[in-house]
Amino acid sequence: DLIDKATILLTPTATSDALVHSVKTYTGDDFLTSTWTGATGGWSVITNGVSCSGTNGTIRQNIEMTDYLGHRFRLTYTLSNVTDSTTLNAKFGGGSNVALTSTNGTHTVYLTNDATVDNFQFTSGGDWAGDITNISLVDVSSDFDFDRASSATRINSSGLVQDMQSITDPELVLNGDFEELGDELVTNGTFDTDSDWAKGVGVTISDGKAQCLNTTTYSFSLEQNSGLTVGGTYLVSYEISNYSSGDIRVRLGSNLGTTRNADGFYQEYIVAQSSLVIFQTVGTSFSGSIDNVSVQQVDPNNRWNLGTGWSIEDGVASCDGTQTSTSSLTQSNTFDTPPQTLSNTYKITFDLVVTNGSLTVSSGSLSQSYTSSGSYTLIGIPATGSGNLNFTAASNFIGTVDNVSVKDITFSTDVDLARINYDSNGDNGHILLEPTSTNLVTYSEDFSQSFWNNTNGEVISNNLVSAPDGSISAQKWKRIAGTYNMLRPTVNITGTDKTLSVFVKNISADNFYLRGSSSFYFYNFSSQTVSNSNLKAEQYPNDWIRLSTSDTNDNFKQFGIGESETDSTELNNEVYIWGAQLEALPYATSYIPTLTGSTVTRAIETLNGSGNTNLIESRQGTFYVDIAAIAPSTLAQISISLSGGSSNDRVLIYSGSGGGEWKAQFRKDNSSYVVISKSATISNQAKIAAAWASGRYVMFIDGVKATAYGTGSETESTTFDGGDLQNVQFSPAKGVSSNHFYGKVKALAVFNEALSDTELQNLTS
Repeated sequence: DLIDKATILLTPTATSDALVHSVKTYTGDDFLTSTWTGATGGWSVITNGVSCSGTNGTIRQNIEMTDYLGHRFRLTYTLSNVTDSTTLNAKFGGGSNVALTSTNGTHTVYLTNDATVDNFQFTSGGDWAGDITNISLVDVSSDFDFDRASSATRINSSGLVQDMQSITDPELVLNGDFEELGDELVTNGTFDTDSDWAKGVGVTISDGKAQCLNTTTYSFSLEQNSGLTVGGTYLVSYEISNYSSGDIRVRLGSNLGTTRNADGFYQEYIVAQSSLVIFQTVGTSFSGSIDNVSVQQVDPNNRWNLGTGWSIEDGVASCDGTQTSTSSLTQSNTFDTPPQTLSNTYKITFDLVVTNGSLTVSSGSLSQSYTSSGSYTLIGIPATGSGNLNFTAASNFIGTVDNVSVKDITFSTDVDLARINYDSNGDNGHILLEPTSTNLVTYSEDFSQSFWNNTNGEVISNNLVSAPDGSISAQKWKRIAGTYNMLRPTVNITGTDKTLSVFVKNISADNFYLRGSSSFYFYNFSSQTVSNSNLKAEQYPNDWIRLSTSDTNDNFKQFGIGESETDSTELNNEVYIWGAQLEALPYATSYIPTLTGSTVTRAIETLNGSGNTNLIESRQGTFYVDIAAIAPSTLAQISISLSGGSSNDRVLIYSGSGGGEWKAQFRKDNSSYVVISKSATISNQAKIAAAWASGRYVMFIDGVKATAYGTGSETESTTFDGGDLQNVQFSPAKGVSSNHFYGKVKALAVFNEALSDTELQNLTS
């Protein structure tokens, strides 16, 4: 019942391009009805909408809009039968035209109401013609503007690290798992009727089977023209039962399947050399029954072009070494079919088994050769070339390729999505907001690169264990000497905060250490304990742990196996390592992958702009948040606010500058007339509510009323004037660029009344 009273309600549920949607957005009524008037030019009313025949003009609905001046609206509409898509606009009466997508399809646009007359209009120009149906106009002023001018990772509900680009970016490779099969080409493969098959000597069809009795040697037993394509690879399946003697096999033209002489269900891959499916008796006459015959083309849409030596069978692409020179497995136009371009950045992943030789993966200038088995990721810009994806086998290559994926990971505002993040166990969904940070490690997942100073350790490739992102990209690291064992990035941060973090999974070690300044901090795998509070350990699925340590006065950072650099008891012990990060902050932020030898920066995240004077009642109200800060106690204050056009008028929930308390500030005309504070560990999830009305100012945290007052009193008579508060910001006020809130947001609500103490206790308990 309390939540139902909220005028703005934010939960981690719905995001779209550069927006986070308030739950209250979608409970409002549609402003539009079925009544359209004032048609000019080619406009007219049709069932469920309006239409324009190609003559410029306007059609409108006379609805109250001026009372909603400045509100943001979401317009959705479906276009069909478009014959000229030159110009289509929407506008509020007396306001400015907003260009709409004018081609067939369902579209969404966000508009700010600038009406001076009470109506809403469609206008056309340039002979636009088509039908507009399913039209909806909803006030979404409670939505929040979101911005992050880069990609970022989150923890998804499975507890895995996931890049935000991968949520929306389409898969560009077709049949990348090589499992795609065509339609069934055999007619009456279950022999339900005595039809469709030519029968050889000794063959009858009865009881749902082809019954073979002493069939003629080296002749056909069954034959059907199934329209096979010469050169196509087919998966042939059939069942033998009641076997008593002889041998039989399948032929697709001159290409022969395996000879069978026992009951069983059989499958094999055969390249067709004619359109015929033939069961042929081999050597001696065959006696037995045949049933459940199936023939399906492998890669039926010819997604892949197969060079010499290449074939697709058993759900993989195989190269058998019969090529006498380089030979390629190719998918055409993977990188340059619109809207893709060769100048974008792509992520290629695939599984490779190498029995002999080498394989090169390439498109244009993006190229890498491989000589060992593994699950690989290749990131880069093709820049030149045909746009094809090529797996080029050397003349001696024997092996398989599987699970090929290509995604365009070029950051775009079209996928500027807020992060609905989870704790490392996959629970506690929340919106995650973080400051900008740069991973100064240039190879965060490849510790064999020269960027890493590897002393007395051995990096070993891994083909078995999933990394924290679900890929097979982790590496083993083995301690091979007893003195000065370490992995250290060859980059230093001078004179600033710094934090080193890495994901670790134990194989045979007792301890793993991170070193900062002159101190070693140890994590014991058995007891799952740390030797010092400056070492943070966060548990992830599949026994992965993210360790991090921070300091302010030393360039030197490293990690290693053992109780110290010289711990000889840990010789030959191993761990898996993945996802190293070094950043100029006093705490670890979400993982920033660096895979191409360069540093990568995640941009600052802002969440602002919800609200208006209808949704926020300045003279009395309640402001509620369910939050946890990611910052340590040394960080300056972080803030969430209701404000006007500046910080002069605001209700502010913020941390003290030392980070050991939450505060509520009520400020009118640039004067703080009430400040309430309560001690708290700000990194712990807390439910905080601040309520105000003339003569009553209170704050509750986790069901407890705050009793420490810094300025003013609970009975202060000053209050806001109507219209003073108009916006919700995850910063100190509208337009303020510092002291943003960074942390976890599980909920936010605004109420147009000052809830009672009992209601506030219930809301925050």
